[in-house]
Parts: sequence; structure tokens; C-alpha cells
Amino acid sequence: MSLFGSLHDDVFLVFSRERKTLYEAVLTAIYKSFFEISAQRVRRHEILDTIYSTLQDNPELWVEEVDEDLVILDMRHSAFRGARRRGGDLNEATQKATDRKTQVYQTLLRTGWLEEFRYGIDVRVDMPYGSLLLLERLIDIKRHDRVRIGGLIHRVKMQIEECLKNPQQAAHSLGDCKESCQAFIRGMRSILGSLSMVEKNIVNQATRNDKLKLLMEDFIGELLLQDFHEMYASKTHPYRYRADIINSIETLLHDDGNMLTLAHVYVGLGYGRNVEEARSRVVEDLHHVRSTFSAIERNLQDINAARLRIEHKLGNLVRYSHLRNTDFIKRALPLVEKLSRYVDPNKQILAPVRIATPNRVVGEGQLRAPAKPRKKSGPSYANAEEISPIDQYKIELKEAHAQRIRLPIEQIVSYVFEQLPESGTLEAKDLRIESVDDYLVFIEILNVMYAPTDQNKTTAAVRRRLLLKEFRVSTDGLSSFVVDNDWVRCDNFRITTSRPKPTYGADLVAPTEKVLS
Repeated sequence: MSLFGSLHDDVFLVFSRERKTLYEAVLTAIYKSFFEISAQRVRRHEILDTIYSTLQDNPELWVEEVDEDLVILDMRHSAFRGARRRGGDLNEATQKATDRKTQVYQTLLRTGWLEEFRYGIDVRVDMPYGSLLLLERLIDIKRHDRVRIGGLIHRVKMQIEECLKNPQQAAHSLGDCKESCQAFIRGMRSILGSLSMVEKNIVNQATRNDKLKLLMEDFIGELLLQDFHEMYASKTHPYRYRADIINSIETLLHDDGNMLTLAHVYVGLGYGRNVEEARSRVVEDLHHVRSTFSAIERNLQDINAARLRIEHKLGNLVRYSHLRNTDFIKRALPLVEKLSRYVDPNKQILAPVRIATPNRVVGEGQLRAPAKPRKKSGPSYANAEEISPIDQYKIELKEAHAQRIRLPIEQIVSYVFEQLPESGTLEAKDLRIESVDDYLVFIEILNVMYAPTDQNKTTAAVRRRLLLKEFRVSTDGLSSFVVDNDWVRCDNFRITTSRPKPTYGADLVAPTEKVLS
């Protein structure tokens, strides 16, 4: 039974022995020479020559290797067999390299990395599909290719918007959005993994100079100036287009015409046997993109936390590095070393010791005193604490601030009915915020959804019940899921009135004058 459906059972055997780095170098050379770009026919002697060149360039990887069995003589390269028959013209090092070359080649055949095809006397060599895909990923890990996160985010945004404008032409790019999201997640995990590796290597370094060198080369030189500069300094930060992408996906999911067009194109591309199956595939791809951008915040928090830990270690290392030259360290270091040498052979001195409690003599004077008669309580005067003018001014400012942000119910209702259309329904993203009073009214309406719903007598609950008599707040049937303007950024919601829109001067008090600041 094949591993993962396409891999040989012993495909990882070459990386589990003593000379695993030799096979890494050989496979890398074979891939770059024959399978990376060109599609030429590869013959056996070309593979053997590449293996021999790798052995010649890296002698430290294969000398003194005795852990594998040698192959039989008649399977070696014909040119070297002829040289051996002519009297052994090959020197000892060349003969060992020849033996090792053939042995490595046979091991790659036996473990499924290569396979031979015979066309008469011509022997061609190819790499199985599963092994080729595995080798590509391993070489990508070795190269540590960095994903341009900003470019991926911008590409996804443009592809989703193009599906809204022209679904017939842009449907084929919807599948690329899913692959771009997967590449984006891999890039985020690569950054987090690199930070964790740097943090682990810092702890393993013995000297201060090694730690500083590691921080400067790995963290600042590689990660900070490349990954973080691209993520935080560019105009394509993941958070920049997050709201636009999510809103575009929600609009596309609720547009039956575009969804039907995308489904028909998916059927033509072979992504479904019928329209219903293709539509399910479209919905699945869109949900995958939306879930990816909904979880961006957690990934950024993990990356930022790892970065802060490394910066904290760097700050402590620089802050306390001068203490090694102080008199205290010079005096304490010999003492600690002496104690360490003394404790190692005498570890029993660290065993807990019970200290005997000395006998205490109890006399008549240490007995409890007899109870005294209780004093009668009488009237007394409490000294009122005088409040300083500064504290009094602070109290007045707090009261004025509380009064300022607690707007009258009439003003909130006036603000809503002033912008309410004839339909009696209004979304939060359509509310105009032009002053501080408008902002405070918006916050009061937003708090209606989060205020307690029980029948207690708290201020928030009472104001909520009063406002719910005038209008109702819900999140049903929204055209957008985010409110994003110069004043506020929050989830969208819908306002529905409980009674017809009144006219000023009759049913509704005129709105108060707006205070600009």
C-alpha cells in the first residue's frame, strides 16, 4: 500500500540513516539539473554523472561510510567497468566514488525516488509524480521562499471584486482565491515559526556575544527587515482590505444572478456534474476565503506576541550586559562557583532539616487577663473630612462628563426619525455622523443591543426599555456586515421604528442644537 496514495513505502528511508545529508544533496542536484525547468528525456548515465559530480563536490558527505550494502559489480556504469577490465586505471578515491555513485543510484531506485524505463538498449530515468511533488516541497523548505503577503491580499481583493462585476470572465479566478488564501496562511505560519525558532535559538546560546549575533543576523537581518517590513510598512497590510473582501463576499453570496453564472462556468470547467453541485463548490470556495480573513486577527496577535517576547529578551540583554563588569559580579561569581563545587559532591546537605522548637516556660503573667467591664456608648461627633478645592473640581468634572455623554431620550429619538426614510427601516451604515452629539447618539443606539434585557432598575436597562418603545434594533437582512467611517468602526445593524414617522411640532420634539467640537 502506497503512502499518501502516490509515495513508495520506503521513500523516507534515505533520510533516516547516517548519510541523510548525502541523499539530500544528490536529490537536490538531480532536481535542479533535470526536473525543475526542462522537460528533456533523462538517461541513466546522465543521472550517474550528476551523482558523481555531487560526490566530487561534497567529499565530506560520503567518506568512511560503512552502514549500507554494496551493489553487485555488473550493475555499475559501463565506462568504469571497461576501465577496470583494462587493468584498473582508476585510483582508489575514484574507485570509491564510483562504487558510492552506483550505490546511491540503486538506493534511489529501490526507495521510489527514481524509476527506469527501457526502450531497447536505451535506459531512461524519470521521477514518479508523488516523489516529484514531495521533492519540490522539500526544496521550497530548504530555500525558505518567502510569500509576499501584501501581494496575495491585493490579488484576492481584485479577484473577488472582478467576480462581482464580470462573473462570466472572472469565475476561473475564484479557485485561485482559495489557493492564494492557503499561501497566505502558510506565509503567516512561516513568520510565526521563524520567530519561534529565533526565540528558541536565543535560549540555547551560551554566551552574550552569540545571543547578540543571533538576534542581529536572524531576527533583525532576516525577519524584521523583510517579513515585518512587508507586513507593517506596506500599503497592503492584511487588515487594510479585510473589511472590503468580507463585504464583497457577502454581497456575492446574496446575489443569485452572479452565483448562478459562476455555477454555470464551474460546470464548464469540470468542477461539478450539474449546476447544484457547482453552486455548492462556489459557496465552499467563498466560505473558505471568508473564514481565512475572519481569522487574521488571531494570527497577527500570535506574531506580535512572539515579536514582543524577542524584543524583550533583546532589551534585557542590552540593559544588563554592563553588569558583568561591575564589582558585585566580580565578587559574587567566585562565591557562586565555590558553592557549586561544594554542593555537587555533598548533595545531602540540601535535604530538609527539622529545627527543634525550644521549650517555652508558661507563667502566671502569660495567662489571659480577666474580662473588663464594657464601656457604655454615648453620643459623639463625627469629624467631617474637608475636601480640597482640587478634589471638588475633579468631582464636578466627572459629573459634567457623565451628564454630557448621557443624552436625553428625546434627542436620540429625534436623531433617528430625522434620518429615517419613509419605509421606516434604516441601517447603521447609512446614519450620518456630523458632530459629537451625533456620535454620542450612535453609541447610545449601539448600546441598546448590549444592554441587559431583564427587568432590573439599572440605568442601562431603563434606558433600553424606553428606547425599545420607539424603535427596534436587529441584525437581520443586512446589505453589509461592517460600519466603517471616520467616527466609528463596528458591526452593522438595522433600526426599525415601532410607529409611523412623526412630524416635528406634533408627535416629536424638535432635535436639539448640535454641539460641534
